[in-house]
Amino acid sequence: MHQSKSAQLGRVEAIDALRGLAAFVVVLYHARDLLWVGTSEMFRRYRFQPRLEAWLGYLTGPLSLGWLGVTLFFVLSGYCIHRRGAQRLADNPQAGLDFPRFARRRFWRIYPTYAAALLLTGLIDWYVLKMVGYRDVWMDDHRWTTLLASFAGLQGFAAPTYGSNGVFWTLAMEIHLYLAYPVLFWISKRYGAVPVLIVTFSISATFAVADIL
Repeated sequence: MHQSKSAQLGRVEAIDALRGLAAFVVVLYHARDLLWVGTSEMFRRYRFQPRLEAWLGYLTGPLSLGWLGVTLFFVLSGYCIHRRGAQRLADNPQAGLDFPRFARRRFWRIYPTYAAALLLTGLIDWYVLKMVGYRDVWMDDHRWTTLLASFAGLQGFAAPTYGSNGVFWTLAMEIHLYLAYPVLFWISKRYGAVPVLIVTFSISATFAVADIL
């Protein structure tokens, strides 16, 4: 039977579709956050009046959980990254990871777009601040050190998020995942999948506690 190109490359179209859906839900979540006054405020204004804008607002209530799309996207990205490696280990427990090839693929997949978005954010913020005179609470930090930290994927660690585009932290997390994957692959190869789950859960729990504190 003839396989499609995506199947030959080891891709799962259903997973790609689910990742796209997760990204779309996140976009809707941010759009709603900009335009929505909140369910409590809507109820205070309209209660159960037969007004179209009120009921459309109530119907968008579930989109307040759209931030979960980010978590889903990260989980699916982790699955996609390791799928080929897991197949290789299943076929040959001694299989290794071609790190140079892996690094090249991941670099060209995300970093040029990420760097261009950073520069475009700085340019747009400069125009808005200097030419329009508008300043928002999300446009406070445009230092060169912050920009360099963002280029290195260290926003939120070594410096705040650069400029007005607060979602850059998600791309930085993707970069961190790429950097951590060779270590996780080695642990999986040497000790099996369960220790990898223990390590990743421990790291996640540590970050969650640190974020709360």
